[in-house]
Amino acid sequence: MRTFIGIQLSDCTTQINNLINGLKQQDPFANYTREANIHITLEFLGEISDKDIAKIERIFSKLEYSKFNVMISKLSKLRDMIILNVEETKSLMNLQSLLNKELKKEGFVLQERKYFPHITLARKSKIVIEKEFNMKSEIKEVVLFLSSRIDNVLTYTPIITKQFL
Repeated sequence: MRTFIGIQLSDCTTQINNLINGLKQQDPFANYTREANIHITLEFLGEISDKDIAKIERIFSKLEYSKFNVMISKLSKLRDMIILNVEETKSLMNLQSLLNKELKKEGFVLQERKYFPHITLARKSKIVIEKEFNMKSEIKEVVLFLSSRIDNVLTYTPIITKQFL
């Protein structure tokens, strides 16, 4: 099963979806993120087994983290994608680093590149855009998501959720 660990943005999903709807008018042929799939990826895991899920459950059970806020600061183009840049706050970067370290201890092979927090709004877009943006979201949990196609629609299904303090 194809998976990743991420953060849902439940308190600003509607606002982000409204932004996506505005982009659709500028580029109707891009591949837009569905409202239910709006998230910030912390670690992409790729294909994992049921044994791996048990390892992630152990990692999540030991994770003691407090709620925190992230700031979404810019709407921009990255290669052929339209994204929202998420500021690299200490809480966000520490959470990602902690998960990375614990996953590696459990034997997961992860991508070796600098973490770049963002929210993907569209892929295969022709829009060229760079615009300041100001939105805040309270982060209350971390989620292991299953990424699958259901009736040919990309769907992110929560498998394990760990609430923050």
